[in-house]
Amino acid sequence: MRLLLLPALLLLLSSGEVLAQNCPSGIPSAGNPQCVPPPNVPGSPLYRPTPGQTPQAPRAPQSRWLSQWGAISVDAPLSKMGVAEGKSNRRDAERAALAACRAKGGGAAECKKNLVVFGNSCGVVAWGESYVSLRSDGTRELAAQGAMSECSEHSADCRVYYSSCSLPLLIQ
Repeated sequence: MRLLLLPALLLLLSSGEVLAQNCPSGIPSAGNPQCVPPPNVPGSPLYRPTPGQTPQAPRAPQSRWLSQWGAISVDAPLSKMGVAEGKSNRRDAERAALAACRAKGGGAAECKKNLVVFGNSCGVVAWGESYVSLRSDGTRELAAQGAMSECSEHSADCRVYYSSCSLPLLIQ
């Protein structure tokens, strides 16, 4: 009887189920088909590049700049102004500023006559006793200098009345 139990015990010990329990994940073990190593891919703990092959690191997401547009529209005789900031394109910024100027009581022709549109930069309104100047430039300071210079050539008591920037956004 002992002789019959010994072969049965040996058969049971050599079965795939018993070996699978003793086989760590991903490590081959004595021909056991249950133990399969992970594929030879970058990131795998068993990865070994083939001669002449350079391993490539995973690519990081690429950052990019998203352009922003703004506009200022003024009806100087009626002292009405419309602005737009952070628009995705020139056309939307222009339309929004003109619509805002008209919505505040400005005339369509005057609002369109005094319009500045700026992309990834700043816009400024300098207002004097008898003249309004709208300028755009890369910074608020440069736009203000240009607007003040022009306004001062045509009018007294010029001051920066409004300034705005629509600068590009970094998208990760």
